[in-house]
Amino acid sequence: HRAARDPCWPLLAAQLVDRPGQASAACAAATAALGVEQALAAIDAVHGAPTRTLPEAVETVFELDLGRGVLSRRHVPAHPACPCRVAAVG
Repeated sequence: HRAARDPCWPLLAAQLVDRPGQASAACAAATAALGVEQALAAIDAVHGAPTRTLPEAVETVFELDLGRGVLSRRHVPAHPACPCRVAAVG
């Protein structure tokens, strides 16, 4: 909901596009693995896997700290006016 709180947020976010991030190879690999796992869970949910539940990543921010060996999760609900809502799996 950053754009709702700060009208300049879209301009700031646009400046971050194409800027290289800085992460160790281990952190990049762990992040990629987590992303792939969540994407596969979403595909399973949409295409009728027995559990048919959306992956944990929906409306969640994952924060990975390899130095401390911690993966934390923070629930971030979608903004009510956002058109990018995830369709319910039914």
